[in-house]
Amino acid sequence: MKKAFQTALLTLIAVALFVVTANAESKNPNFENIVESPAAVFNYQGSADNIIKTSITDVFQTLKSNDNFHLTLSDLKTADLLNDVLLSNNITVVIADPQYNGLTYLLLETSDSEFNRIIDTITEFEGLEETKYDGHTIYSSYKRNTFALVQYNGSTILAESLTDAKQILDRLESNTFDISKYENKFQNDYFLSGIVFEELTNNDYSLDLPSSDIIFSVSQPSRNTFQIESYSSISENEYKKFGIDISNSTFTPELYKVVPAKNPTFYLEFNDLTSTFTGILNSAVSSDPYLGTEFDSIIDNSLLEIFDGKTAFLLEFRSNNIIPLATLITENSSNQLTDAANREVFSILEDVIYTEINQDIREFNVFQYDLNKNAYQVYFEEASDFSLHFGQVNEYYVVSTNPNIKSELGSNTLASNSGFTSTLNDALNSNNTTSLAYINPSNSADYISYIYKKFENDFYGNEKEQFNLVLNVLENLDATYSYSTYDNGEAYNYTQISAPISDLINSSLNTALTLTSYSNYFYNRLTDVDDSKWYAEDLKVAVRNGVIKGKEGPNYTYYFDASGTTTRAEFVTMLLRHYGLEWETTVNGSSIFTDVTSDAWYNNNIGIAYSVGIISETGGAFRPKENITRAEAIQMIKNYSGVLYKVDANQNPFKDVKNSDSFADAVKAAYAQGIITGTTPNTFEPYKTLNRAEAVAILNRVAEREFSFLQ
Repeated sequence: MKKAFQTALLTLIAVALFVVTANAESKNPNFENIVESPAAVFNYQGSADNIIKTSITDVFQTLKSNDNFHLTLSDLKTADLLNDVLLSNNITVVIADPQYNGLTYLLLETSDSEFNRIIDTITEFEGLEETKYDGHTIYSSYKRNTFALVQYNGSTILAESLTDAKQILDRLESNTFDISKYENKFQNDYFLSGIVFEELTNNDYSLDLPSSDIIFSVSQPSRNTFQIESYSSISENEYKKFGIDISNSTFTPELYKVVPAKNPTFYLEFNDLTSTFTGILNSAVSSDPYLGTEFDSIIDNSLLEIFDGKTAFLLEFRSNNIIPLATLITENSSNQLTDAANREVFSILEDVIYTEINQDIREFNVFQYDLNKNAYQVYFEEASDFSLHFGQVNEYYVVSTNPNIKSELGSNTLASNSGFTSTLNDALNSNNTTSLAYINPSNSADYISYIYKKFENDFYGNEKEQFNLVLNVLENLDATYSYSTYDNGEAYNYTQISAPISDLINSSLNTALTLTSYSNYFYNRLTDVDDSKWYAEDLKVAVRNGVIKGKEGPNYTYYFDASGTTTRAEFVTMLLRHYGLEWETTVNGSSIFTDVTSDAWYNNNIGIAYSVGIISETGGAFRPKENITRAEAIQMIKNYSGVLYKVDANQNPFKDVKNSDSFADAVKAAYAQGIITGTTPNTFEPYKTLNRAEAVAILNRVAEREFSFLQ
């Protein structure tokens, strides 16, 4: 669970790192440190208060006060760094060379003193490798090779490895990317922004479509309102190469005045679906001829031909009815297209129910589903009323599950929704609109609650609580509005999201903490453990993090066996789980050690441990089934963990550890870092077998001091 939290935290920060926030008064030094020909650049501007900054602060405060979650010392130091340095400056993510395994790095706007503080904070917990390279000092993780830091031209470069850091420095010294021509697309109030270059947008070679650089940004005009804008430049001639006449796709929206929408969850209006969709399918076929037989029937489909004008789709949920109201409507004045579309709908229905339908082509048609074939009726009686209504109504062709669609057209429409008409005013009054959308998830909350109540007895454990948290999120979401335009070769997209983001993050966090609490189930099922044991808290953390899984007893019971011995193979496995290395691909232990057989459960684990340096033996016998001693366990940790690297360890209070012992440096370093205290103040008992409770306690003390944020 701990690793899941770290991943979630990094994801939350990474989502914040979107690019190019222009600020005429304060130059972003990160923009001077972008390698030439990037595939994408993302930037977070922390000079003003924003949802990212406040949310991460709130997250740490919540975690600190929650008894079910354990924050390590490095987590707390991370929070201080985020608040004091990182989230108050620019943070930029650069992605380059995605087609060649990729080069991704972060740029943190930092002064020399702020960079030194980052390094000092990390080295409080563990030692770092220092590499002199071309006049710069690169700091990297010991053995794990999971991060590298170097100060360069007003920015801290955070790379994934020492090798990547060297490559980045070489490329920056050679040439850099000029981002200035993109900056005029952004204003000072944007706190997230980004450029995704054509190389990345056109990376799906199975679908050859027109593409260009996409520039976008996110602003926060009020506490719960976010505006997302994006631009791309593709000429009409470029579209025509792919059989798409983009000029036919622009229109002035009208159908929102026609479709009944009492309680809409989703509404989409667009123009000329026929040519656009056909162009995309033809492009796919030209890219992959084998798709031709798959798509020919779709391209020639007569139902598709009718959507060559303004078209809209609306989805509405009712609170006590399993059948949603879905309506597809398009402008049409051709009797020929009406007849062809009706025949196609009849054909589709016959394929679904395997029964021939008597066709009344020209009239408005009603298809009633045979309730004997309706499985949903077992749970929802109203499912027997399902009907599909399709055909021509005035100047529109309609397909709908709304039984009153014919009489309700033109009434209770989105035209009377003030939020819709005011927010989308520019699109509704433009003849350059290519699409507009309205999404209101809260309108589906009653529907989802209705379905949940039908199956409530099938939910177990904390599933009900999780569902209620999700439902609470839905109920508090406001409407999202979005539209796109195309004019003089430039496509523009605007989206406004209104949502209590802070509340949603807290709800999501509470869900995560609920799961963390639920993970105590795996601790509580251990029959030989209770909270009064000295190792209980260490064991809880180890179980949550997947380091300990328990031994299987009779009748599906599990136990920990605290005083039981730990074999050398078992301790290696614990270390691999602790560092997330258990699924690495490497040589097998049987190819290195003579006493590790190819069919042993630990064969792969020992191979991994040998490859990364946890095991220092170079061959011969490994003795996997022998009990591990206290000294051997500490030495394995010393072999890999930065916590015991570069430790000033002059004190040795243990009379039974001689300076000439091979494990002496490891024991002294572990004592200096508080990883071990000895069996008495003066004895360590290095040759004593390490029991399972002691193993868990030692690993958790190591975890407390490892600066895991950057990993």
